[in-house]
Amino acid sequence: MPLIEPHKIRSRTVEESDLERVMTASQEMFSLCWKGTEQVAFAIAHPQITSEDPLRFFVLSDGSLIINPVIVNKTKVPVVRYEGCMTFPGRVWNKVMRSNKLVVKYSTIDDGVLQQLEEENVIGIKAQIIQHEIDHFDGIYVYEDEEVAESN
Repeated sequence: MPLIEPHKIRSRTVEESDLERVMTASQEMFSLCWKGTEQVAFAIAHPQITSEDPLRFFVLSDGSLIINPVIVNKTKVPVVRYEGCMTFPGRVWNKVMRSNKLVVKYSTIDDGVLQQLEEENVIGIKAQIIQHEIDHFDGIYVYEDEEVAESN
């Protein structure tokens, strides 16, 4: 499954009827996070692999599946972070303003059923990854070379 060019299409919410598609795509997406035993990405979002009906989910390199994430709270003062993006392989990492702490609510799949989870407090790199992947849902890509990009 190749990565696609950036686009501005917004992803839609995953519904129960999408679960088979999510499960199939998530396995392929997880494999893109690894090159043999070497981790090459922290995560990948569904809009990075398809522009046809992209869904609001991503996989983490640890195999976690994050569906329909919503940031319900975040630190008010963002910090400068450095990020790369699989959509632009080989480009230098860019400065991006991100919140260091988030409260995020998301769903996952358990026994083939879409499950709503409780809110989760996340900090540091995981908070950064979640913000980066949510940006993909809204057609936002990190690739500026000169300025600090403000996101989320």
